[in-house]
Amino acid sequence: MIHAAPVIVAGEWLMVALAFATPLSTAAVNALVFALMGCWLVAGQWKKHLKEALSHTLVRGFLVLFMLMAVSAIYSIAPPNALWTGLREALKWWLLPLFLLFSHSKKTLQRALMAFVLAMILTLILGFLKWFGILAIGLKFSAAAVFKNHIITSYFMAFAAFCLAHYAVLQPKYRWLTFSIVATMIFYLFFMSAGRTGYVLAIVLGLIFSWQQGRWRGFLMALPTIILVVGLAAHFSDTFATRFLRVSQELHAHGADNETSLGLRLEFAKISVSALLDHPWIGQGVGSFKTVYQAKATEVGYKTTRNPHNSYLYIGIELGLLGLIALLFLWHRLIQCTAQLLPPYQAIAQGFVWSFIIGCAGNNVLVDFSERHFFSWMTALLFASVPSMTKKFKKPEVVWSPTLH
Repeated sequence: MIHAAPVIVAGEWLMVALAFATPLSTAAVNALVFALMGCWLVAGQWKKHLKEALSHTLVRGFLVLFMLMAVSAIYSIAPPNALWTGLREALKWWLLPLFLLFSHSKKTLQRALMAFVLAMILTLILGFLKWFGILAIGLKFSAAAVFKNHIITSYFMAFAAFCLAHYAVLQPKYRWLTFSIVATMIFYLFFMSAGRTGYVLAIVLGLIFSWQQGRWRGFLMALPTIILVVGLAAHFSDTFATRFLRVSQELHAHGADNETSLGLRLEFAKISVSALLDHPWIGQGVGSFKTVYQAKATEVGYKTTRNPHNSYLYIGIELGLLGLIALLFLWHRLIQCTAQLLPPYQAIAQGFVWSFIIGCAGNNVLVDFSERHFFSWMTALLFASVPSMTKKFKKPEVVWSPTLH
């Protein structure tokens, strides 16, 4: 019989590899997930590991959502193939208890965060080479995106900058080098990237970081810097000006013969809200979004879609207000869990949770491949040590300290 300890160690290193692969390669992520499944099975004691995972407060939060999806299959109006796809996507949230087994070591968390940041630094370097025409890479993606589209890349870049900023505070020896990389990432986001998601999250995470470091004083000191960066980007970056400052023009220009990104999203939102109000309480079942939206869009003569670029609307149509309440409860529980973490992971977790709460309003990040996997392994690594629901939540005794290593 194979001893479990080496298998756990192997799984921990696979988690680090997964953190590096998530921003870079879909195929690599799939391969690593299958390898982690193999480690979980080889480790044995399945009943024990499953019981421990199910006792975790966040797994139970996901279990509520999963059970709602499973029950909704009974009354779903989705065709069989869409119903099965919806259930299959829901089953993928069970990666969280799988990842938890390999997430209890703080060294694994540290290595995974560093691996993720290194992947984004690689993306940054190649993005510059693409931008200046030195290297023909990522040609199917717009602007400076290389491995993933501009939406995913900008989200990951903003969060990587947030993590590096905390590292700079903790490591005075490398502070100038680290802040130089953070500044370069911010330049990438506002002057080179076409991802509005990155613009918004960079501002939000910047404000969260400043609040974490100095409360109101830090918050107020950060505002002039943010205004300066946005002003410079508006003046010198055609990409930023087109994507962020011409929002009103884009909305007015949208029409049947001239579709715009924001115009389509507003259209998706209007039709989705209308469809949600038709069946507000329990929705129309897992996998039903495309069917429901198509019927509603055809009725008013709009374009159909399978992705509203909004997780709240997506869940609202399929599971109704009951599903939205379950999702909001999960966000509430995640915010509660951040209070149980010690620095600097508490600060990183706060940025992580709020980036997803906000991200769900602009993209379907709970369904999209890269963001969903990122959410699963980051949640496992950050919150593996959080007490179960049966234990009382207590504030950690250690407070934030910039000198804590």
